[in-house]
Amino acid sequence: MAVHGLRHESWNVTLPAVAAADIARDRLALEALAGHPVEGSAYPCGGHSKGPAADAALRALGIVHARVVASRDDFAVPADFLDWNPTMHHSRSDAADLARRFLGAADAPAAEPSLFYVWGHSYEFRTGEDWAAMDALCALFGGRDDVWPATNVEICRYVLAFRALRGTLDGRILENPTAVPLWLRAGGRDLLLPPGGSVAMS
Repeated sequence: MAVHGLRHESWNVTLPAVAAADIARDRLALEALAGHPVEGSAYPCGGHSKGPAADAALRALGIVHARVVASRDDFAVPADFLDWNPTMHHSRSDAADLARRFLGAADAPAAEPSLFYVWGHSYEFRTGEDWAAMDALCALFGGRDDVWPATNVEICRYVLAFRALRGTLDGRILENPTAVPLWLRAGGRDLLLPPGGSVAMS
C-alpha cells in the first residue's frame, strides 16, 4: 500500500505546501482504511512528480520509500529508497529471460544482494493472456528457499536495518542495533544476527 496522491497530480508542478497537504491527506486516508502505518509512495505521473520539494515533503511525512517508473533492467538495491527504480514493467516481452538472468545471479556467490522488482497496474491486465504471463513469471521464483518474496516496505526496512549495522574498526565484531533480525554470510556460513545482538566474524 502506498501514497499516490488524492488527485493524481504531479507534486512537482504545484506549491510545496499543496504537495505536502496532498501527500498527508492521502496517507491519512489509507491508514484509516488499512489500520496500520503507510510508509511508501509511488510517484503520481511516474517520475515527473519527483523533485526536491516532493522528496522533502515525503521525508517530513514519514514516507521511507517511493517508486518511479523508469526501469533499470538490473538487480541493484536502491541507494536512495525515495528514488526506487524497478527492474522492469510486467508487460515486457523478455520478462522470463530477465528473471532467469536474476536467478542465475542468485545461484552464484555474490558480494552484493540482488533485487528483482516488477511494477505495473492491475488495469493493464486486460486479457487472460496477461494474467497467464504473470503467473508464468511468478512460477519461475516459486519453490526456492533463496528468493524472498517481499513487499516494498519489508525490503526497505530490512536494507535500512542492514545499513545501520555497527562494528569494530577491524571488522571482527558486528552489532545489530535495530529491531530487525538480519542474515549475514561470513566464511562460507550463514549467520543470524538477532535484534540487539552481536556476532564475531572471525
